[in-house]
Amino acid sequence: MWGLALDQILSVEVVTASGTILTASTTQNADLFWGLRGAAPNFGIITTFKFKTYPALETNTIYSYKWAGMSASQAASNFLAIQKWVQSSAPKELSMGVSLFQGTGSQFEVSGVYNGHTQQQFLTLWQTLLNTLPPPTSSTYREANWINTLLNFAGQSTLSVAATNYNDHNTFYAKSLVTPESNPMSLASMTSFFNYANDAGPTSFQQNYWFVIINLYGGHESAISNTTLLQTSSYAHRSALWTWQFYSNTNADVGIQNQTIGFLNGFVSSVKRTGDAAYINFVDPVLSRDESHALYYDGVYAKLRDLKIKWDNGHLFYWPQSI
Repeated sequence: MWGLALDQILSVEVVTASGTILTASTTQNADLFWGLRGAAPNFGIITTFKFKTYPALETNTIYSYKWAGMSASQAASNFLAIQKWVQSSAPKELSMGVSLFQGTGSQFEVSGVYNGHTQQQFLTLWQTLLNTLPPPTSSTYREANWINTLLNFAGQSTLSVAATNYNDHNTFYAKSLVTPESNPMSLASMTSFFNYANDAGPTSFQQNYWFVIINLYGGHESAISNTTLLQTSSYAHRSALWTWQFYSNTNADVGIQNQTIGFLNGFVSSVKRTGDAAYINFVDPVLSRDESHALYYDGVYAKLRDLKIKWDNGHLFYWPQSI
């Protein structure tokens, strides 16, 4: 609805590689500000953010629809119907994720929130999509105020976090894909994807929990996919339709970790096409340096490399995939 969190940053205080404390914004150190908004760990340590804020939307509709008992080809056809609808009709106020979970094969769930709209307004909008799909196996929808909407998607009963002894963590492996708006998913790729979910998902990977979420970033009125924003931030994927997360938890056993990596690599390979990119916040440590630069930074990498020379030529801020 409003774009990415980084699109709302008005200014930052940042410690650069030289140890200097600077303010970066569109009017102060503007080149650094551009690089920080999309590739921040390469250039400094941000100690303060100043954000643009918006009035809370007190009437929102949270929804979830599930389709089960489908073959891979049926699931693929249904996904393409959803894809066609979001490209032609999804308003910017509608967030959406298409999710698959361990043990459910090609069953998928479509869930999200219709921001700033009542349940009846949601149902009126949603019916235009349901008219193109078979009846869902189950559905839920309810109105919620802003805080309860946040709690729903946080999966918690409170927004508070312990001030001390906080130890909430997980050991996991993740991969990602970014689907361009100009090259939406094809029937062949989605059939291959759901076949993999049916064949490899339920049987060969019982010890670890996994999921795939295909998040809507583009669509009819998206505030995220706007190529003019490439001028103001270094987040590269401003013409994306879907951003995918492939996730599995794991443990300290090297054999299990290797199986996890192989399983998710196979999942991505089942659906990836030439030209698909990757999302930097789902860091994939298996990618080589060159692969990560191409997939995460796409057409902005050359400009980021020049900024690295200017602001951190000694590579103080280094990790295996850094610029």
